[in-house]
Amino acid sequence: MNANTQTTTRYMYLMTVVISGRHITATGTLDVQPGTSRLAVLTHIVENNIKRELGAQEFSILYFSLERDAL
Repeated sequence: MNANTQTTTRYMYLMTVVISGRHITATGTLDVQPGTSRLAVLTHIVENNIKRELGAQEFSILYFSLERDAL
């Protein structure tokens, strides 16, 4: 299937991590293709948002929420 014709769903995430004793909460949205696993989304967020934006390679995830970004 052509990627341009495939629909995605926007999700909002909230993740609290501990880095060097500091609690940090990160939020954001991302568009997810149908059939994508929660683990794949979590891995994407960790690799592309937490590690890159916060510059942390070692941390603990205290809380993770992933829900559709629609009311």
